[in-house]
Amino acid sequence: MFKFLVYIGFIMNFIAASAQERIQIQSDFSFEETSERLTQTLGEKNIKIFAVIDHHAEASTAGLTLLPTRLIIFGSPKVGTLLMQEQQSIGLDLPLKMLITEDVHGRVWLTYIPVVQLQQSYALSPSAVIENIGKLQQLLAQKATKNNGL
Repeated sequence: MFKFLVYIGFIMNFIAASAQERIQIQSDFSFEETSERLTQTLGEKNIKIFAVIDHHAEASTAGLTLLPTRLIIFGSPKVGTLLMQEQQSIGLDLPLKMLITEDVHGRVWLTYIPVVQLQQSYALSPSAVIENIGKLQQLLAQKATKNNGL
């Protein structure tokens, strides 16, 4: 019985940790407007957009259907390099990404992995760089999704 309870505790911790790996925010705006607001804010902050991947459009070219899904990949080589100097393998998760989706009910969502999760995954030291990236992620998400977007 004790082993069973330990196993259940392990599973519950795993589920809780998995749920914390990403942040998902419902947008007050349409899919296109949310995407536009995010790219506009990135431009205002002089943050480079490396790529925009329209999964919906790519699915269509393959003859498949997919609800609106767009991945925006962005960052600053100056900032990202600082993280990679400490742990080069973080390059697997850089540049940063935000995913915009629309569900079957017409709700629009913005999802991202907070930099603190990357810090923990790659055992990076706490730093002002990590803190500033986290604040930037929150700001971008707020401006993209909320009518009172700061």
